[in-house]
Amino acid sequence: MNNRQTVEIAALISAFSPHFVEGREPLPAGTLEQFWDRSQRRLKLWLMALARYQRQYASVPPDEHLQMWRDLEPILEEIFVSEVLTRVWGAALTARDQAQGTHLTEPIARHVLLGHLDARKRALQLLVTDTTLGIEHLANIDRIRRRVERWTDLMLGHLVETYQVDDFAFDPIRAREFGAQQLLQNSERPRDQVWVLLLVGLRMAFPDSQVAPPHELLQEEIVASILGCFPPVAFQAAGPFKPILEQRLPATVESIQQQAAAQPVATPTNSNLISFLELRHRLPPRHG
Repeated sequence: MNNRQTVEIAALISAFSPHFVEGREPLPAGTLEQFWDRSQRRLKLWLMALARYQRQYASVPPDEHLQMWRDLEPILEEIFVSEVLTRVWGAALTARDQAQGTHLTEPIARHVLLGHLDARKRALQLLVTDTTLGIEHLANIDRIRRRVERWTDLMLGHLVETYQVDDFAFDPIRAREFGAQQLLQNSERPRDQVWVLLLVGLRMAFPDSQVAPPHELLQEEIVASILGCFPPVAFQAAGPFKPILEQRLPATVESIQQQAAAQPVATPTNSNLISFLELRHRLPPRHG
């Protein structure tokens, strides 16, 4: 599972979060516990890597700093990109508590977000305090960070507009503007068309990569715990996930033009767009 697939999963969770937020079925045992546990394990590894970099940075010659940075860069990218999923899922968990008048899922969401914010803060400190690396070496990570912030607010828009989850957005005002537009678009055209177009945009903003993130297994287990919280009916032929899964588009100009015109596009046999159905079978929630 690469970083772009993680962002695509966050988009699909955002698209169908109302089914989770308003659902009355109890969450399967162990899913939230797994989400918290794997998130904590990953956070610990991130903080260890960042601390190790800072220790070694002060003790090695300046001409070795660039290679150290290149070794750390995948960690920084993972921290920034996976924050999309942390915030979107955290907002959905918080909205569920609000909708149902409970206090069961929000504490876990906020605890995981606080940990992620700590890692993000330390990563940003490295970006602004490193004086030996040229701006060209820092630009790629900073570009990813800025894309993550904007796309996260876009995905959170309808949740921020409907529920009190402003603090999961990077810019609540921007998120509300996105949310108002999304709710209006949903009233004017089928919701599935809106979110398929969003997925196409994501594929352009976050290019595919054959390189797995440093902590891919933990990321897969986090995703598995999230998918396990959605009811099985959501993954069946008539379920809410089905229409969007039938629109698995390649990121090409032709596909974008066709989708913008609301024309159906055949699913390519070699598509690597993440499939909820495939993931849920491949990544069953693990316990322990």
